[in-house]
Amino acid sequence: MVAIVTGASAGIGAATAIRLAKDYKELVLAARREAELEETAGAVTAAGAKPLVIAADLRQPEAAELVVNKTIETFGRIDAVEESHIERYGQPEEIAELMAFLVSPGAKWLTGASVRMDGGEVKTI
Repeated sequence: MVAIVTGASAGIGAATAIRLAKDYKELVLAARREAELEETAGAVTAAGAKPLVIAADLRQPEAAELVVNKTIETFGRIDAVEESHIERYGQPEEIAELMAFLVSPGAKWLTGASVRMDGGEVKTI
């Protein structure tokens, strides 16, 4: 299975990518900062998954298309997309477990969810 994790260079995105490496064989790590993405990729590899690093500014519409196209070209499919760009005053690992569940095979019965993570921030997966 293949998951795309955005914001994977630091914080919640990186923690989620590392956690998802337990459940997914391949992970696409997307964010602007390539050096930090490479660090996350090392941790993802150590956790047992094959990473694909894509340095891209996902605020630009063409970047999303690039991520999707490279994912399909490399792995042939996309099973889950996790978007991490929220602010939270807790530890990234605390939210990573919830996000990992929401995009895991165990949550396949969910068609989508809006989850209040903290202080008024809403995360849609």
